[in-house]
Amino acid sequence: MPEKIPYAIGRNCRETAFLCGLRNGALAENEFIAGDYFIGDMACYPRIVRHEWQEMELKNYGYIKVGLTESRLDPRLEPHKLEVSQ
Repeated sequence: MPEKIPYAIGRNCRETAFLCGLRNGALAENEFIAGDYFIGDMACYPRIVRHEWQEMELKNYGYIKVGLTESRLDPRLEPHKLEVSQ
């Protein structure tokens, strides 16, 4: 098993929280991050959907949580197949 490096873990968690804040604001005004579905939405999806890995809760990011449960962040996915922790 690889060694856990606290600095790297902390930096990744802070970066994810920052990006989720930006994305949450964008989703408050648009259906997708930049208005229409484009590559930016695809690029953001992996980091958001794995929020548990960063030990993040989505309760502070309501629009992201709605986007995940409605598959708005990646329309190719079916909403019922996403599991979003409360």
